[in-house]
Amino acid sequence: MQQVELFPVPSPCIDVCQSNAKGYCLGCLRSRAERQKWHDMMPAEKLRVIDLCALRKAKLEAIIQAKKENKKEKAHVKSENPSNSEV
Repeated sequence: MQQVELFPVPSPCIDVCQSNAKGYCLGCLRSRAERQKWHDMMPAEKLRVIDLCALRKAKLEAIIQAKKENKKEKAHVKSENPSNSEV
């Protein structure tokens, strides 16, 4: 039996409303289907979508962090090994 929620689950929308190539909103990270069906979802479904958005955000932040670290590492290696053009 599903528990009845006393308070409505607020939408994770942050009014960015732009989709990436895969259809995920760049603001809230919901899929197209999740955005379209939001008002018809039960509270438990909405909470699951919010959990999925949090996972997507964590994954995206990890990818961004890894790219930053990779860029710093490449810059460090380049500074340690200057090109032979000065010889």
